[in-house]
Amino acid sequence: MKLAHILTRDVHTITSDKSVKAAGEKMDAFKIGSLVVVEAEQVIGIITSRNVRTSHPNRLVADAMTTKLIAVSPDLSIFDAMNTMQRHEIERLVVMREGQLEGIVTRETVMASISMMLDPLTKLYRSPYITYITEQLLASGQPFWFLFVDMNDFGIVNKEFGHMVGDQVLTHFSEQLRQCALESDAICRFAGDEFIVLTTHSQEHAQRLVERLSQPFVCDQVIYSAAVAMYRHHSTFTSPSPTFRDILNRTSLQTSQMKKNAALAHHN
Repeated sequence: MKLAHILTRDVHTITSDKSVKAAGEKMDAFKIGSLVVVEAEQVIGIITSRNVRTSHPNRLVADAMTTKLIAVSPDLSIFDAMNTMQRHEIERLVVMREGQLEGIVTRETVMASISMMLDPLTKLYRSPYITYITEQLLASGQPFWFLFVDMNDFGIVNKEFGHMVGDQVLTHFSEQLRQCALESDAICRFAGDEFIVLTTHSQEHAQRLVERLSQPFVCDQVIYSAAVAMYRHHSTFTSPSPTFRDILNRTSLQTSQMKKNAALAHHN
């Protein structure tokens, strides 16, 4: 999701020659936490409610405003926006395109949008998150390991024990994923009983994840397991980089084949 989808376009402005008191009164009137400061239709700063509280009311906006403006494109992703605000320790970003003011976005709005990407059952991120992380790593050329995890016979669990137990199994498996992964690993519930883990750590760590997640787990009376396919990406100048969809298709086909092989071995 891009900032263009969530930014506030009705931006209130003030000129730098107005008083801090006037800025505070305007913020109170519109129930907002900041004003963009403009001169000759050019953005020159931003004054926040914090600036107002810490400045004498008779001072000029020019003296109280923040001039180190962090302006970003409306095409910036909400994840990059959050990283930018955390890195600069700020609460809002001014959104501009080709020097023209398009809107403003707050940390609260960005966090709310990111939280909407959480799966309500497992509290893991959903597919847009892992798509974004993968595409960022592909663009940077950084090596990574991509694990596609497909639970075995989950439909049977739902049929034999009911969907409530099925949900408990999904929640239980999600917790196993969190315990196996490192804090910097990216995890998501991709769809239904499919999960993805992405790590930039060593091959040993990635292999340990595969081995751990391939073992049977027990949730109350249910014993369940998963098929895990692993793909290693490293930058190369001799062939075009794969897309997220390429990697997903490759690993999902691998888990499908694993399940077929397991079924044949069971019948034999």
